[in-house]
Amino acid sequence: MTVKIRTAQKADLPQLLSIYAPYVTRSTATFDESVPTLTDFTQQFQQIRRSYPYLVAENDQGQLLGYCYAHAYNSRFAYQWSVETTIYIVDSAQGQHVGQALYIALEQQLKTHQALLFIRNKDLKQLVISKTVVINLDTGWIPFGWKNKSHPCLNTLMLLIYK
Repeated sequence: MTVKIRTAQKADLPQLLSIYAPYVTRSTATFDESVPTLTDFTQQFQQIRRSYPYLVAENDQGQLLGYCYAHAYNSRFAYQWSVETTIYIVDSAQGQHVGQALYIALEQQLKTHQALLFIRNKDLKQLVISKTVVINLDTGWIPFGWKNKSHPCLNTLMLLIYK
């Protein structure tokens, strides 16, 4: 399967919201407890796009397979170069390197930032982002936040990306 990475457009938002919705309703990959409205999703998209990359992956037929973006980690001045990254992939594209392609493209656009990756998959032992970025996830899982009457465990990683 050929995957094309491009900048997300406003016209993509209904499809991106349909990719996001199952993560809200069936997982702890997001702490949203209800699926946002298209209006709210659009406002968030526009706010993020003013300052940060927002990318989509699509197949040869133009079907969106997933998306990722970076956004401010903290509003304090000292964190101005730190970003949090977010990624969502459709179920049918899981395990086909779509996430890797998105993160490689995002890495290229974040050359002047420190990226914080929040991994919410206890079974993942290694994260391969690019040929030069391989992260072993052996630092332990930390209960973080609260959703659906449980503490989702995640690993927080800081990836330093320099020009």
